[in-house]
Amino acid sequence: MKRLLISIIALTASAAAFAQNIEFLDPYCKEICVKYFDADSDGEISMAEAASVKDIKKSFFRSNVVSFDEFRYFTSVTKVPTMAFRGSALQSITIPESVTEIGKGAFADCASLSSVNLPSGLKSIEDTAFSGCTSLASVSIPAEVTLIGYQAFGGCAALTSLTVPASIDMLGDDAFFGTGIVTLIVKAKKAPSCPALSLPKSVREIIVPKSSLSSYKTEEGWENFASLLKGE
Repeated sequence: MKRLLISIIALTASAAAFAQNIEFLDPYCKEICVKYFDADSDGEISMAEAASVKDIKKSFFRSNVVSFDEFRYFTSVTKVPTMAFRGSALQSITIPESVTEIGKGAFADCASLSSVNLPSGLKSIEDTAFSGCTSLASVSIPAEVTLIGYQAFGGCAALTSLTVPASIDMLGDDAFFGTGIVTLIVKAKKAPSCPALSLPKSVREIIVPKSSLSSYKTEEGWENFASLLKGE
């Protein structure tokens, strides 16, 4: 009986938490979320309402939203859509753990974006995803990413170092064009496919696994930067 009572209390608490309204730090962000995702029309977004959203579409395109760390509650979203936040005033965002793909141009031209928390299960960062994010000084690419697309970080002038995970299979042409990267760390034992690899002039060293150094120096695209390659 006691165990049953504890279970009922736990379920009740869980249900109450799920019905709890989200407190948005950015009132303009709340305004947009209520406009598009307020299923019961009460002027609020509950945890349950957020969790039921599967596609945010272009709801934040060129918007004045500054902060959207509450995005983490949108746990049914699996992709940040093409151009979803393009040209917005966004400064910080936490992407749900459910997301596996950042679509083309999703955050392109978000010149004020300086903080982005990517989900651990992210698989691909598509073409121009963060292109033109001139305030983005650092980004941690999750360990399961296999693709970084064409100009994915193009024009991220404040970005001076980057670590590409061991999972990476393919780098798009000009993926880091226009960045300020000085040190590029690539943890993949097999050189990622990128026949037309180009890197900004700021790059002074490319650190790769020591055991793979010789193969990187002969791989198409990478051989053009043989003098910058170092094994560690």
